[in-house]
Amino acid sequence: MTGTGKTLVYLLPILEKLSEDPHGIFALVLSPTRELAIHINQQFQFFGSKMGLKTTLLIGGESFISQSVAMDQIPHVVVATPGKLQEIAQSNPVFTKYIRNLRFLVLDEFDRLLDPTLLYFIQPVIAKLPQEKQVILTTATFDEASMKLPEIKAKLGLSGDLVFRSVNLNREVKVVEALKQYYIFIPQLLKDYYFIHLMKEESEEMAEAFEKSVIVFFKRCRLGNQRLLPLGKGVEGLRNQVHPRSLVHQSGEKDQKPPEIQGWSSEYPADH
Repeated sequence: MTGTGKTLVYLLPILEKLSEDPHGIFALVLSPTRELAIHINQQFQFFGSKMGLKTTLLIGGESFISQSVAMDQIPHVVVATPGKLQEIAQSNPVFTKYIRNLRFLVLDEFDRLLDPTLLYFIQPVIAKLPQEKQVILTTATFDEASMKLPEIKAKLGLSGDLVFRSVNLNREVKVVEALKQYYIFIPQLLKDYYFIHLMKEESEEMAEAFEKSVIVFFKRCRLGNQRLLPLGKGVEGLRNQVHPRSLVHQSGEKDQKPPEIQGWSSEYPADH
């Protein structure tokens, strides 16, 4: 869920404490995705502009040298994705020196950061952080029953007590009235086959309704390469309709819209 003000829950207290004792590196914020990291960094810059806040954004798809130079400026707040953060942490002496001053560690969308592929990058960095720090874990999708707090502590290598606080935002999630939503329970091992079958069986109906435009969301870009491209090559009726350049992902240049989505806008009819 976006637009709930979740970022401000930790951003404002951090800025308040920073104003009492400004130094770098004061806070480290980890994000599972580049887009969220950019949003968080923009929020820190906006709300901290009057107090001379310095931030550094460490994300993929950007020059390693420019990001390392930015780290040399000893920012107050570092916002990063796990892979890029570990890359900088391994090679930048300024990070190694000043991270000892850290007061806040924030894991935004922490349930996604607990994915083993991201934990691989996060755990070595957390091991370098000082023991005396406040740890903030935030998410809008966490199911308390799905993971116990001791398990979270163990996965992240954290010490001290973790306290769970549930906040009811009292917001009704609204979708376009013409939108039809379905979900299907399928065996994990047969997921790709069901996916191809669904695309093949529904291709004619979808082509008529959506003018041959279908958007498929994957958890990771490589899943699109593994599943979407073979679909276009091997399924009769969909061949030549799926192209490599139609894979839109976060490894491109920041704020650059690929040609495939440049025409998208909120002015599209509700059934698109």
